[in-house]
Amino acid sequence: MQKGRSEAVLQSPEKGISQILGRVERGGSMRRMRQKTIIRKSEGGRGLNPPKENNNWEENQKKKDYLNGYKDAKRKERRINEQIQKLRMDKMFPSIQYDDMPHGTSIGDLSDYIVRMDKMIEELKRERLEAVRQYDKIYRDVRKLEDEREREVLTYRYLQELDWESVYMAMGLKKMQTHRIHGKALKNFQMG
Repeated sequence: MQKGRSEAVLQSPEKGISQILGRVERGGSMRRMRQKTIIRKSEGGRGLNPPKENNNWEENQKKKDYLNGYKDAKRKERRINEQIQKLRMDKMFPSIQYDDMPHGTSIGDLSDYIVRMDKMIEELKRERLEAVRQYDKIYRDVRKLEDEREREVLTYRYLQELDWESVYMAMGLKKMQTHRIHGKALKNFQMG
C-alpha cells in the first residue's frame, strides 16, 4: 500500500518541509500546504517555524506589551473618568419612576455620593500618575534607539497612540516600509 503525501510529511518532518516548500515554489496549492502544516502541528510537530523564530516572536510580544503599558494606563484613566461623569450625571439628574409606588428620595443625603466621588477621584489621580510614569519610562527607552526612524515609529505608535494608517501618513512612508522599520525597531529596542 502506497503512503499518501500527508503521511510522508508526518513521518519525516525535514523531508516534509522541503516537499511543502518545493511545492509552493513550483506553484502548488497553498491550501494543501496549510493543511499539511496544521496536521504536523496537531501531531506535535513544529510547523514551518523553527524554535528560534518563536523565541523572537515571544520576545517581540513582550516588548509590545511593555510599550503598550502607557496605552493601558491611559485606558484605565479614561474608564475611571467616565465613571465619575456617570456618577455626577446620576446625581444631578436622578431618574424618575412612574409606577405609582411611593419611593424615597435621595436629594437630602449627599454624604454617600461625596464619599464615592472622593474615592473615584483618588483612583483617577493614581491612574494619571501611573500613566505619566509609564510614559516617562517608555520615552526614555525609545530615545536610546540609534535610528531616528525607529524612534519615530515607536513614538507615533505607542506614545502618541496613533493607528497604523496615521503612522504611515505622519512618516510619509508606505505600509510595508513602516512595518519593516517597526520590526527593526522592536528588534533593537531594549526594555528598561
